[in-house]
Amino acid sequence: MPLLPTKLGDALAKIEPKDNEPEAISAFAEAFEDYFYGATATGPAVPGSLSAARAAMEGAMTGLSVSGLASIQLGITAFWGIACASAASVWPGVLSASPPPGLGGIAAAVGAVVPLSAASKLDGPSAWRAMALAIHPCMLGGIAVLPPPAAPMPIL
Repeated sequence: MPLLPTKLGDALAKIEPKDNEPEAISAFAEAFEDYFYGATATGPAVPGSLSAARAAMEGAMTGLSVSGLASIQLGITAFWGIACASAASVWPGVLSASPPPGLGGIAAAVGAVVPLSAASKLDGPSAWRAMALAIHPCMLGGIAVLPPPAAPMPIL
């Protein structure tokens, strides 16, 4: 199954308000990891293969309460970086992978949605789903490299 915005939205929508930044970051990272297990190259991501990517995301998102959307972008970029660096263990048969080109646009994409969600008085789960719809297009375009004679293929 490929990456689906509904899966990210549903995972994010389950996040309950947190009292502190580390718990909020961990909840976001857990939701993103759950979504990313749907990423397919030679098949779906191997269960358990993304724990290092999640840890990198959590570390990169430190300061979320101050830097907000920039932390989300940094966290997702760090996640992709580790997932690509360990592509052979995430997707068996993949030699290497590169992240999608849209990662640099995450903060702007989400930044456009947050005020609309607030103005529309969306409830928490609906606001998270709107955020997922903004993030998801930035996730498209990652490339997995397979052994010859296969051509590079998209990470869906």
